Amino acid sequence: MIRIGFRKVRRRFPARKGLSIPLVVAAACLGAALLALAWANRRAGTDYAPCLFRLVTDQPCVLCGGTRTTFALLRGEWMLALMTNPLVAISLLAGGLALAVRLLSGWTVSVTGLSRRTAWAVGLVLVLANWVWVWMTLPR
Repeated sequence: MIRIGFRKVRRRFPARKGLSIPLVVAAACLGAALLALAWANRRAGTDYAPCLFRLVTDQPCVLCGGTRTTFALLRGEWMLALMTNPLVAISLLAGGLALAVRLLSGWTVSVTGLSRRTAWAVGLVLVLANWVWVWMTLPR
């Protein structure tokens, strides 16, 4: 049985209270990078950067549409984000939720009852299914 739960993170420095400084710095840097990317793309008049894999092979990669998906999420266009690249959209939403829970409460999300081999197999199937989705939906 697979269980998803929350567990309290044991602090390395029990005397220090509050948020973990490296985690707060990482979250701030990620936010600043997203804002800088959004500003640069808006100034250039585009909403995406070209995919190197697609430029070379003329085929979409597994993450093609990821930048458009990120910008659609930042604008609040949830369905567009899911239609462009579902794996990136769900990963960003789940990662953002997990980060928010970690920063605000000190709890972390844990998955138990899943072997490493099964996790890799599920991840590979999700990536391949997403690649087929991207390949079928992105214009050529």
